[in-house]
Amino acid sequence: MFTWISQLGVRSSDGFEVECAGRFTIEYREDDQILTVSVKSGSCGGGPSVSISPDAFARWDNVQTPNSPAKQAEMRANFVAAMKFQGIDVEP
Repeated sequence: MFTWISQLGVRSSDGFEVECAGRFTIEYREDDQILTVSVKSGSCGGGPSVSISPDAFARWDNVQTPNSPAKQAEMRANFVAAMKFQGIDVEP
């Protein structure tokens, strides 16, 4: 379940947040970790969308060790769900 934390972001009851940080960036946050996702705005099916890199969730901003493939997939699914709640599609 999602709740709005601002006009630009949401918090999940699963413990993560997704919030627009700038024109071309969206922050994904869990606990004290932040991952900045570069996005390109677009339109998909007549509605707003963003496209992201396939390796967008490779590692947290302040950590050199890459996330496991399973963690990356979890984070991507969380991100997509949060964006969908906000009415924005994520293009592959």
